[in-house]
Amino acid sequence: MKPYSQSSTNNACQHLSIANSKIGEIMICPECGVVHLSLQSISLRLELEAFAELAKMVKQAKATIDQAQKFSSDPSSQPKQADGLPSTNPLAHEALMQENSYTYYPHKVH
Repeated sequence: MKPYSQSSTNNACQHLSIANSKIGEIMICPECGVVHLSLQSISLRLELEAFAELAKMVKQAKATIDQAQKFSSDPSSQPKQADGLPSTNPLAHEALMQENSYTYYPHKVH
């Protein structure tokens, strides 16, 4: 972990890099307890509790996606057409809705 400061002449936070990958980096300031999450051109500052909730939410979303992919790739779980053949639409969305009790709100990507 390397300390990082914006300027050595002021009392700016000392960021410690705690994780990084090809998509970004996570740093923390031990003094103020703020987590800095940088993903390409997006940067978020989160309190430790908020960061923990974000991590939990991302883990849950990953598990839901994995479950939906498993559902989509399992021919026995896919609905059948009237002729007995698997439907061309595996209803992965239905698997997502069954896995979670979330209400689905479609939205447009801008």
